[in-house]
Amino acid sequence: MLAVIRTIHDSIVIDRATGIVRTPDPRGCEIVRGACAEQGMTVDEWLASLHADVELLRLFEQALDELVVDPPDPGPYDAISRESPSGSPDDERDAFERDARLLGRARR
Repeated sequence: MLAVIRTIHDSIVIDRATGIVRTPDPRGCEIVRGACAEQGMTVDEWLASLHADVELLRLFEQALDELVVDPPDPGPYDAISRESPSGSPDDERDAFERDARLLGRARR
């Protein structure tokens, strides 16, 4: 069951990396049919198992949400922090000098 969900997720990630954008329909999508076939089950068997286990269904829905929904807004801290990936456009030397000035410890 988890292997089918992982295969569906990974297939969509690979498709998106190559420019193909699809949202899987659990009943008729070729990605779902292929993932089920790899595990030796039909789509109907997989759907019955999925709906019989609430936690597994929730996991599948979250895997789809991760692929479809934009990531959460990091807020202003992402642009402020020097440690963040987007960080400050200043190089570290300028940032150090700026911080020293703000703390009243600027070189004279």
